[in-house]
Amino acid sequence: MTETTFHNYKEERPWRQWVASLLIILTFVAGHLSQLIIQPLLFGQFVKTNPMEEAISLTIGWGTLGMNIVITIVMFLIIRKRKGFWNVFEGKKAIAPKAILWGFLGFLLAMIGQVLAVFIETTYLGIEPGSENTEQLAMISKASPVMIISIVVFAPLLEEIVFRRAIFGALFQKTNFFIAALISGAAFAAVHMEFEHFLVYLMPAFAFAFIYYMSKSIIAPIAAHFFMNSFVMWGQLNADKLEQYTDQLPAFIQTIFHL
Repeated sequence: MTETTFHNYKEERPWRQWVASLLIILTFVAGHLSQLIIQPLLFGQFVKTNPMEEAISLTIGWGTLGMNIVITIVMFLIIRKRKGFWNVFEGKKAIAPKAILWGFLGFLLAMIGQVLAVFIETTYLGIEPGSENTEQLAMISKASPVMIISIVVFAPLLEEIVFRRAIFGALFQKTNFFIAALISGAAFAAVHMEFEHFLVYLMPAFAFAFIYYMSKSIIAPIAAHFFMNSFVMWGQLNADKLEQYTDQLPAFIQTIFHL
């Protein structure tokens, strides 16, 4: 196997790539805003045959999955006619197996970054550890397992296309790595709506941007995000069991899962 040779998309009408990036971002935002209409309709159906709390979880689980499927289809319709869309960096693009290895490295870097972020937040900023967003998603996933598909599969796919390719990739062409990573990372942190844990989200964003830049393949950050979400979700779903072995677990695992 050989690595794919880069073709600079600046030679392929760069304005079309910027338009594609903007359309992808708008699709992502519109998809999430559509839940304000879709979820009340779904809830009205689920609550007829399920207890209130279960109906809420089913509504969020199925609503999110449906939304992600639609967003994915629309995004790839936007991208399919833009052949140079995935070519952002100069140099050779890593083949899939190598990109996945970069993804595993990115996962490790993201985990280390989150541990460091939690340490800074608790030691110097006085912020209590624990992500309410992650805990809520775990609770929803227990009641509506279909939510796991959105968290483990669609979130890595769609968020990396939006934050790493559409935002970081476009800004990198006009600025530099640090500025592009900071802005895309800040946007990534902001959409999770936990501003007190800004650093906890910013650290993985930098890790994902780094491996994207090094591998030159979007597969790498998607894989890293997949590994991270899978690991965290597994830990959240098995938190009760893990707590029995708290004294035996490495410190970084205790920090990640707040045991």
